[in-house]
Amino acid sequence: MRSLIFLFLFFFYVSTAYGATLAEKVDKILRNNSCTAGADVSIFVKSLRTGEVLYSKDSDRLMIPASNMKVITSMAALEMLGPTFTYKTPVSFTGLRNGDVIEGDLVVTGSGDPFLVTEELFIMANDMRRRGVKRITGNLVLDDSYFDDERFPARWKTSRQRRAYEAPLGALSLNFNSFTISIYPSSNALEKPHASLSPETPYLKIVNRLGSVNSGKSFVSIDYKQGDDGREIVILRGKMRVGSKERTYYRAVKSPILYFGLTFISYLEKVGIKLDGKVIHSRTKVSSRELFVHHSRPMYEQVANMNKFSNNFMAEQIVKTIAAETSRAQGSEQKGVEKIEEFLISLGMKADRFRIYDGSGFTKENRLSTSLIVDVLEKGYRKWKGGPEFLASLAIMGRDGSVKDRLKSTNKSIRVKTGTLNSVSALSGYYPLTLDDILVFSMLFNNMPCGNGDLLNIQHRLLKEFGKINDSNSRP
Repeated sequence: MRSLIFLFLFFFYVSTAYGATLAEKVDKILRNNSCTAGADVSIFVKSLRTGEVLYSKDSDRLMIPASNMKVITSMAALEMLGPTFTYKTPVSFTGLRNGDVIEGDLVVTGSGDPFLVTEELFIMANDMRRRGVKRITGNLVLDDSYFDDERFPARWKTSRQRRAYEAPLGALSLNFNSFTISIYPSSNALEKPHASLSPETPYLKIVNRLGSVNSGKSFVSIDYKQGDDGREIVILRGKMRVGSKERTYYRAVKSPILYFGLTFISYLEKVGIKLDGKVIHSRTKVSSRELFVHHSRPMYEQVANMNKFSNNFMAEQIVKTIAAETSRAQGSEQKGVEKIEEFLISLGMKADRFRIYDGSGFTKENRLSTSLIVDVLEKGYRKWKGGPEFLASLAIMGRDGSVKDRLKSTNKSIRVKTGTLNSVSALSGYYPLTLDDILVFSMLFNNMPCGNGDLLNIQHRLLKEFGKINDSNSRP
């Protein structure tokens, strides 16, 4: 009898000390941290193999998802447009062609390519050269009428800093309608820090009013001025400490069409093609003869770039593309959002489980629940069309994208989508326990009373607990 009592007490002690369930461990982490104790928290964890719900906290509550909204947008794009969908940018001309001279206008018609970058522009200029064109006597006409003329989603609140993550939209855009400012400190206090812009383009001019100091903190202010010709002047003021680190700033342009046009003209000049006229913005279809069509990267690559680096511009361009391609009308944010909502309903999601106003998650008016995000992730995992491409689009913890430097110690390929706004943090994705046992999870934190860095550490602790789910008694 004594032996039975001893065994009972022993196993009770072991299970109590070492066998706390996942729910108990997660609750303890959340309860004992001031960052989460005062925040709105929603978490949902489920096994894809068994369908078992392993943890749920306010999982049906509508929360601000931040960039976890891109999970929905990318799934919708892969389903409605297809993984191999490409954007087409026709280059054509009006008038006549006389040998190597086009006696008329050069016309570029945009279709919303989110990843039309300077390297692509150089390819387009070379395609012109290979076709024997050396001169255009007319203007460069840029047609961006495939999308409406709304540069920002209606619910966005943009800042005067014009950061790259709040860049304007447009059917004909370049470099995500953004540019880079790089500042290198000087080697002594008598010299100015070196400042440069990328890409090099006639659209942008830099005015460097920075000074150098031997001690103290570095500070930089960035102002903008638009000339009478529409070009932008970037004015830098402040001080850089000698020997300090390089600083890099990513900023949005004000006039996407002029940015594209002047940069393209400069690339034409680099390959030996002269354009006599100027940049003309057209909002109507121009009758012209086709020279060639430039094709974008396929949608699965677009979605991967969007998700791994959480690119807001790409997400909103894709929303407008969904609208234009599925409704055969001008691409608009409103119509694109309606199509994404229809997509969710087609997956079996009820309309009271979401409120959507953009595709990137930049507005705080969006609402999703963690249970809905997990349901969408589960369907994405099991889908044949677009499913593999969706999984591959997510960043891998400690390996690449926006989480390259997070949880580097893990040997698991934890695929995630992050999300960050002021007082908002999100993390959702897949945690592979074994080859055939994968967790799908979503965690949303709103109204955080702490800095985002503190919450990232909590997310890492939670992920580590998810990884121990197969330990004795860890399952509920």
